[in-house]
Amino acid sequence: MPREGIFIRVLGGGTIKVGDQINIIKKDV
Repeated sequence: MPREGIFIRVLGGGTIKVGDQINIIKKDV
């Protein structure tokens, strides 16, 4: 599954890459 090109909407309402989302989730925790 190509992580590049896949974007997921975050709770904030913005769109970020899957890899970035994982990092943000870890930071929030």
